[in-house]
Amino acid sequence: MRDRFFYPLALLVIAAIVGFAIMLGERSEAPTPEEILKNGIALEGETLHRLIAGPGTRVQYTTDNSGEIIAVLSTNIPFEQAEKSAGVFMPVPPAYKEVFAEKRLKMTVMARRGAAKPLDEFDMAYFAFGGGQTQWNQKQLTPEFKKYTLYFTPRVNKGRPGIDYAGIWPGRAGHVQTLELKKISVVVVPK
Repeated sequence: MRDRFFYPLALLVIAAIVGFAIMLGERSEAPTPEEILKNGIALEGETLHRLIAGPGTRVQYTTDNSGEIIAVLSTNIPFEQAEKSAGVFMPVPPAYKEVFAEKRLKMTVMARRGAAKPLDEFDMAYFAFGGGQTQWNQKQLTPEFKKYTLYFTPRVNKGRPGIDYAGIWPGRAGHVQTLELKKISVVVVPK
């Protein structure tokens, strides 16, 4: 494998492992399948620090007027020139992945244009290890926080647990424009 492919791929794998370890390390018990089915997975407030910035993207943290923690996302590389990446992402551990398999899911991003160098649009996607992932879906940002959603159904990945990723690509042009993220979540859609 060539260096230009190996190092970005290795960096992404290491980041995913670290993120997964952090997510599991902060809980003494893993949630039960029933809890996962009912609540899904979400990052907001203090837990936004669990986001991982893939190659070509960056994430910083600040507080809004109410004192709530928000993540400020940007990229300095045009999408077409960036290494393959899940953008700024939330890892979805194997326990969640098993419950989510073959169920209709809703990924929600609560975001708005950034205060500095505001971004007009972003992309969101879900990457399922083993299949059933989405394509990047472009969304138009507003000055106020708004919920952006994406529906999909991941497949069962037999014998290979892996980690899925709920990702955000903050601006295809790569001009270091910003979006502010309040929450990212993935939940099972009730029947």
